[in-house]
Amino acid sequence: MYKSKIDMNIFEFQADLSKTMANPLRLAILHFLRDGEKKVNELAELIGVSQSNVSQHLALMRQRQIVKT
Repeated sequence: MYKSKIDMNIFEFQADLSKTMANPLRLAILHFLRDGEKKVNELAELIGVSQSNVSQHLALMRQRQIVKT
């Protein structure tokens, strides 16, 4: 039987990404960003939450390089 060593880095990256995106608000943000850039207040209105809440989630997503400013 053939066994190869697996580079666990890709799986660690995928797990971290999954943890970050395991939040309904963050998934909604991505949903509305798929068609292009939006201002924080636009996202807040579309999703129905406060601008500060959206900003906090965007900050985390920027930190994890899921979105860019």
